[in-house]
Amino acid sequence: MLHKTHCIRDVHYFIITKQITSLLLTKSFDRFHSMKSKVRSRHQRPRKSKSPGRSFFNLLRHWEYPIVLAALVCDFNSWGHQFVYDDVHYILENTFLREPRHFLRIFTSPLIPFSGTMGRGLYRPVTALTYAVNYWISGPNPDSFHLANRLLHVITCLGIFWALQRLLSKESHIPLITTLIFAVHPIQTEAITYIVGRADALAMLFFILAWLSYIRARQSPSRQIKIYLPSVLFYSLALLSKESAITWLGVAILTEFLYFSEGKLRDFLLTFRQNFLKIYAPYFLVTILYLWAFFEIGKRSLKGRVPFLNNPLVRASTSARLLTASNVLFQSMGQLLWPRHFSVDYYYNQIPVIPNWRSAAGLGVLGLCALLLGSLFWTYRHSKTAFLGLSFFLITYSIVSNFVLLTGTIRGDRLLYMPSLGVFLFAGAAIARMEGLSNKTAPRNIVRGALALLLIALAVRTVERNRDWHDGLSLWVQTVRVSPHSATAHKALGVEYYNRGELNAALEQYRIAESIYPEYPDLFNDLGTLLLQQGKTDEAISYLRRAVNQVPRPITRHNLALALRAHGDYEEAKLQEDAIIAYYDALIKKEPSNANHHYFKGNALYSQGKLGEALAEFRLALQINPNYPEAEKGITVITQKLGKSRQ
Repeated sequence: MLHKTHCIRDVHYFIITKQITSLLLTKSFDRFHSMKSKVRSRHQRPRKSKSPGRSFFNLLRHWEYPIVLAALVCDFNSWGHQFVYDDVHYILENTFLREPRHFLRIFTSPLIPFSGTMGRGLYRPVTALTYAVNYWISGPNPDSFHLANRLLHVITCLGIFWALQRLLSKESHIPLITTLIFAVHPIQTEAITYIVGRADALAMLFFILAWLSYIRARQSPSRQIKIYLPSVLFYSLALLSKESAITWLGVAILTEFLYFSEGKLRDFLLTFRQNFLKIYAPYFLVTILYLWAFFEIGKRSLKGRVPFLNNPLVRASTSARLLTASNVLFQSMGQLLWPRHFSVDYYYNQIPVIPNWRSAAGLGVLGLCALLLGSLFWTYRHSKTAFLGLSFFLITYSIVSNFVLLTGTIRGDRLLYMPSLGVFLFAGAAIARMEGLSNKTAPRNIVRGALALLLIALAVRTVERNRDWHDGLSLWVQTVRVSPHSATAHKALGVEYYNRGELNAALEQYRIAESIYPEYPDLFNDLGTLLLQQGKTDEAISYLRRAVNQVPRPITRHNLALALRAHGDYEEAKLQEDAIIAYYDALIKKEPSNANHHYFKGNALYSQGKLGEALAEFRLALQINPNYPEAEKGITVITQKLGKSRQ
């Protein structure tokens, strides 16, 4: 749990860091201006008078250094964090990434290639490759994974600054404001401090580099196809990092319309038709090839993979889905503007489904939709940059919004890593407009001071949010506090208590989760296991039977078999174990080189007392994957038992 002394220490750290940074920047600017004055006097150039309307931001150069500092300073308290949440499934339990000999299979397999595991059907080979390289270099050391994520964020911030500088050359201070807000905003925590959030960070990095390369190519006087190749390459890498990068096509078309066709539809259509083969055809070809690979590799696991608990919209009507998705959109925008509460879990029933537009919530959502459309129309007429920001948000958010396609979650903070840039660009344009409204020094200094305080407040909130990701217990305690109506959040907190031996606290969380969602098979498995450990065998068997009847998973059958043996029902226990062996026999026929299948089959054989057959399966698992400590432990235990029996 967190202590007050930690908070005081972090506040002192920020005060000292701010004072040192201000001193360094002041000394650098003074030295820069003195050197500039000497050069001018040496060449006897006339001194230009300062225009009263000139912005303060135009007087400074090399803003890349403060951007890098801002992106790094928010991460000082993430060192020493553990693997939490899906980090365990995607990295620690993903034996596929541990061996360099699987390098080529990374590009022909889903993110997690073995059956019955999270990540099945997600084709993200570039993301998987970075996990693998991290593991090959440092092993299961979370600090190296955190370092890689933070470096991705730093490079992304620089790419944003350079891209906006090129695009908004007449508004040079907007890129700086936008990038600084993006660098320190706490919404980025889930994509950076959370290791599995790397998919979003990596896709955003290549997305921005593709956008920057596209802008440079369009501004180039050359009209050769080869100048677009870097942009096509970065776009391909973005798609192979995460599927949400497909929205880059919409951003590129929007950029073409606003800045290279001057917002004139006729000119845009003419340019698009004339230059389709030269400019746009490679992007569409890459998109088609990617979609083919995505559906071909994950086609057997994509059907029905969206669980109701994660996204209740799978059972909602079309109107209810659109209304609820719109409500989530406005909640996300509000969170970007007022980043007070964050949660890793907004699942059932934290965000209730809005049944129809005639309800109070439905009418409120319709009113906000009208306000958003009005804002789009107004910004299109009066501020091109603000319109770009709102449109960027809507385009990049569309793929995760549940408007067009149902996604694996109803809402997620890390999904806003890419769309947030649009809202921050809108905010940057508004702040720059306020800063430039007056030629007087005092009002402009007030705006600049307010911006500095805003950045400091956002950075402090980011550091505060980083603490929640220190370990599983701190994460889920905070999540339950923010999402008290989520059944999965209470179950996850119960698992954390169970793993620490706090059975009564775990049972309390399991009961709360059951009251929220009474038909939760995974919860029944965990609840039955806990009750069995407490000696409540009859109640444990009841819950485990319900779990097996709903979702007959091997782990649930295994726990039921243990409970039945404890109760004396050996015949029924053997039936459950035979079903587990048959299940893994079928998987081994499909994937004979999967170490996990052999290991779990060995566990089932061991439960039946077939030590020789279990030993053979454990040895096969270890032969396939030499770095498999669970298989080594199984071999040791069986060898010791066989040795004692011979004596």
